[in-house]
Amino acid sequence: MPFENFYETIILVGIILILVDFVIPTDVSSILAHGLFALAITHAIGAPILYSVIIGILCWASLILLHYWLFKKYVATFVNTYIAKSKLPDEPLHRLIGTQATIESHDGKLLARLEGDLMPFTSADSLAANDAVTVIAINQGIPVLQKDTP
Repeated sequence: MPFENFYETIILVGIILILVDFVIPTDVSSILAHGLFALAITHAIGAPILYSVIIGILCWASLILLHYWLFKKYVATFVNTYIAKSKLPDEPLHRLIGTQATIESHDGKLLARLEGDLMPFTSADSLAANDAVTVIAINQGIPVLQKDTP
């Protein structure tokens, strides 16, 4: 087949883009890489054009879903441990631990104002509006607050 080197080049560029995604966590490189893989798979099958388009779209979507499923589970942990420590946050809200917040009342419900946003919270302390609090933990995406003592 005269285009074997072309397919090998497409696959090699895709692998390089996936490796770039390890170091520079962007979605663009992985989406392009999986598009190239889907293109190579579609042309290797050699189906008629309509079937090639359908197969290509299905391959691309399934490769992206598989990549993000594996990326969230394994690759992010590997990158954080060995390549770029804390480059990819496991829990983005963990950066809020230790920050100061105030309690506000909206529609009869108490919410914490963190970085300008109102968020629900949990606390062992009894809190009222305008109390100053500190984020001591994040539990399943919800800040755990402790009342500041003067």
